[in-house]
Amino acid sequence: MTLLIGDIDKSARFGNLPQLESFDGLACVPTSITNALLALGINELMQDPDNPSSYNSLSKTRDILGSKYFHTSKKWSSLIDPPEDNSIQPNLLSLNKDYPTPYYYVAAGSVPSLVIKGTLDYIEYQRKKSPFSTPITVSTSGLIKGNIAGQNFNFTGFDLQNKIDGNTITTPTKKEYERYFNELIDDPEKRGAGVLDLLMQGLLRGPIVFAMYYTGQPGGHAVVASSIKIDDKNANGWIDEGEGQISFIDPLHPSQGYEWVKGVVQGKDSFRLTEGNIWQSADGFLKLSYDQRSVVPDKDKGTFNVNLGDTSNNTFSRVEGADITLAMALNTSGLAPDFDKKAGALSARTPGLVDFSFLLNDPETKDKTLNGYAYSNEESAFSNDFLYYEILDARGTITTIDPITGQKLTITPGDDGYISTAWTLAEQQSSGLGPISLEDRTSTDKEILTAFSVDLSQLTTGYLAPIAMTSDGNIFTPFAQANSDMEQHFKYRGPLSWGLEDQLGLGDKDHNDLHVIVLIKSIV
Repeated sequence: MTLLIGDIDKSARFGNLPQLESFDGLACVPTSITNALLALGINELMQDPDNPSSYNSLSKTRDILGSKYFHTSKKWSSLIDPPEDNSIQPNLLSLNKDYPTPYYYVAAGSVPSLVIKGTLDYIEYQRKKSPFSTPITVSTSGLIKGNIAGQNFNFTGFDLQNKIDGNTITTPTKKEYERYFNELIDDPEKRGAGVLDLLMQGLLRGPIVFAMYYTGQPGGHAVVASSIKIDDKNANGWIDEGEGQISFIDPLHPSQGYEWVKGVVQGKDSFRLTEGNIWQSADGFLKLSYDQRSVVPDKDKGTFNVNLGDTSNNTFSRVEGADITLAMALNTSGLAPDFDKKAGALSARTPGLVDFSFLLNDPETKDKTLNGYAYSNEESAFSNDFLYYEILDARGTITTIDPITGQKLTITPGDDGYISTAWTLAEQQSSGLGPISLEDRTSTDKEILTAFSVDLSQLTTGYLAPIAMTSDGNIFTPFAQANSDMEQHFKYRGPLSWGLEDQLGLGDKDHNDLHVIVLIKSIV
């Protein structure tokens, strides 16, 4: 079953600004960020807050982003110390030896590290110029390093310097923006885990700007993703080819219609959605393919054409493959940019463990409520139910009351009665009066979203553990020593997701009998 995540309202306020010839045709990133900023619904972010979606507002916002914050230019294209065996084709890259090693490959246009910094700086400048109270979260994930022809490159352009328009521009260091830039895991055991989480979390909260490099041809591009359709047929938490379709606004052809106004081609109708196939390649990173079109003005005739390909990069064909090297999510959720990373930090060791303790330790958030959904998908002969229960520490310790003496007992995984006590605790805490709400989930072999909320004011430690019960009565926790067969039935699928093997003795060991992702949309 295909599940749709993201903004599908065609009346949403995404921008329809085409990039055209702006910044030598390289304005895809500032144009996409502009089109995404409009979708946040904060008029003060735009350069004409009284008419924020007008061409004047969009184009002025784009020009300020590109010139003052992203320093968009052809001059960024660079490679350091190319290998002597010429294993990298020079027609794909331009060379500049004025930068430090290791190798850097930065596509002409907008350097990703500057885009992160520039977007944050622009938002704060606009907030000071025309104050608004709505919090804005900017978080990014993607490649920090990648591989071309056997060589590793820093695709994001941290620690670079160049002279752009007479000014010496220095990009930020990785350390400065580690909080915002979450590197996708390249551990062979966990490679590709969390990519589905990233897309669902981001698009549930707002738009995502994708930056990408074309596969097999020079150049790159950026688009604004608005929604994704997922059909994870084997419930393995991996987007195999054919399982994902993404909808986005492509600045090459972003509007339902166009018109000439004072010698300039402008979008005249609402934004236009383009659809493409999105999947994870063997290395776990995202790839995109779609039928690409570009709006091309004919100034002599005062007309415009819609041509095949990315005319700004002189390509005229279907985008058979593009490697997504940066996913930049913008939203007004109120969640910190590293929220998912912090909340899922313990899950790499104990799959499924959620850590909200940092929210309880913050006086600004300790009494708030997290709202969102639990995504679940099954591939099993059993019907599997799951809940969450609060534990005292990351080892899984819980307390219970002795029914005979009335004494408070502390038990740990492996102690007699742990499993049944944990399930009872989960049922109590997930009731209408408990801190955790998981509303009316139906156990079924298809992808569903179930409303999910956590009342932080009712939590003690903030550590939540999943627990699952199969239709034959077996109960499993992510603590192997508590399970009747002493096996680990949970598998890490991402910072806030896990897969379950629901057979005693681990059965076929595929851990895809139940896949769950905690999708937090907002904190209120």
